[in-house]
Amino acid sequence: MTYTEKINLIHRFLSNELNPNEMDEFNVWLKADANNKILFDQISNIWEASTSRVSNIKFDAEKAYLKHNKRLIKENVLLSEDSKIRTIGGRYQFSRLQMMAAIMILVIASVLVINFNNGEKINAENTKLVTLDDGSKIWLEKGTQLNIREVSKKERKVSLNGKAYFEIVENKAVPFHISTDEFTVKVMGTRFIVDSKGSSVNVRDGKVLITSQKKQLILLADQSVKIKSNIPLVAIEQAFDNKDLWFNEELTFDNTPFDIVIRDLAINYKVSIELPNKNDWSSCTFTSGSLKKNGLDEVFTILKLTYDIEYKKTSDDTYTITRVKCK
Repeated sequence: MTYTEKINLIHRFLSNELNPNEMDEFNVWLKADANNKILFDQISNIWEASTSRVSNIKFDAEKAYLKHNKRLIKENVLLSEDSKIRTIGGRYQFSRLQMMAAIMILVIASVLVINFNNGEKINAENTKLVTLDDGSKIWLEKGTQLNIREVSKKERKVSLNGKAYFEIVENKAVPFHISTDEFTVKVMGTRFIVDSKGSSVNVRDGKVLITSQKKQLILLADQSVKIKSNIPLVAIEQAFDNKDLWFNEELTFDNTPFDIVIRDLAINYKVSIELPNKNDWSSCTFTSGSLKKNGLDEVFTILKLTYDIEYKKTSDDTYTITRVKCK
């Protein structure tokens, strides 16, 4: 059952729209999984709150409702006649029930942790940035495999085969666990590199707990460890060097060829950027301070001032640069 189908089922229950047979099926579904009960309780609380305070909540109901409908269409779910939008004089008209449904969807989207990542297996054919549901970021080196086992309010677990840089959002109640074939890493909130093939961990800041063959070691900032069978775990004092990173973390450039600039931007903003055909970009260079805090549109504006580029957005995550005038 998709997320939308679950929401629709709960919505119909709360609206007293289920017939006796459907009610029996609903009760079976509710008891089948503890997560179903949790989702039902959360939505019930939101529903009750929206019922009592609907007139005091200010938001764009039309936009919220249309956004939800768009998601339904993408999942190929047909809307029932009583949930379709009616128009009068070109304006969208909503019943009180539709308003409450829109509120519910809007609030759910902002307060629930919807674990879209869970169970995802990622094979990084090139350097890749992965952003988890909890806001944590993982930079995968080319050839690395990441298995996102669970990221929720109860557990945060991934497994790794290869090399990755982790930037974990702090959550003292729910530690973050990384497992490899040889060892595991447990953290609250910190930045560090894990190399499963090289059997090493290098901490940039914060604190991590390494476990291997029933042996444990706490690593602090600017410390690393090499994990070897039948050898005690020993912390090595080693200042973290940004040169060890295989990606452009701060998006800084120093006479960097334009094609490398575009590659780094595409990785950081998780988009595809197509360049005009050109064999050698080495003489077309770019220098800047950190662009990390800029949005992609702002970066394109900066590049336009530098190179007088022309580009177009061909989809939500695809851009095509049609002209580059190097200086």
